Amino acid sequence: MKKFPFKEDSGHTYTTTQHDDGHLTCDCPGFGSKKTAAGQSTCRHTRAVEMSVGGTTDRKSTRLNS
Repeated sequence: MKKFPFKEDSGHTYTTTQHDDGHLTCDCPGFGSKKTAAGQSTCRHTRAVEMSVGGTTDRKSTRLNS
């Protein structure tokens, strides 16, 4: 499992987690409210991690800290 912290201008830090099976989750309020064409949850943080690790990951719709 890998964690990717994103510090916002407001000072709050959101964490995107890449789980061992490759799917991404994020604890930001936007995660879960936005979906990909395939119906998977996404947010700007998970998209940034996808771009940084290259390619796409198998994301499941899971919200952390709900």
